[in-house]
Amino acid sequence: QQHAEYPSGSSCICTAFAETLQELTGNDGTGAFPVSGSIGERSSKSEPGATPANNIDFVYTEWSQVQHDCGMSRLYGGMHFSKAIPAGEELCTGVASLVVKRAELLKLGDTAGALADLDDTSITVKTRMK
Repeated sequence: QQHAEYPSGSSCICTAFAETLQELTGNDGTGAFPVSGSIGERSSKSEPGATPANNIDFVYTEWSQVQHDCGMSRLYGGMHFSKAIPAGEELCTGVASLVVKRAELLKLGDTAGALADLDDTSITVKTRMK
């Protein structure tokens, strides 16, 4: 399927996801539950019986690791060129903070959290947690 190459929408979403978890937990660590998974040898849906040549196991203990690999997977998969990945990250950096703040308003019963204000310039680029 054809899609826009620049910026990477996937790296944008990966950034918003990781920053949301950082915002909600107050740190970059995944806590007591690392994000992990396995991809079985020769289990590819596009090249069944051929790839991957070996089992692939992964474990993430930081949301920034998830974000990085999630975004870079689009480069490794040939969907994007290298400049599209950081451009997508920059596009969505700071969105999580706004979403969490709006959700907190809704949790408190304040309906202002439900509506987007197109004149709201409160989305700002923040420093990544380390």
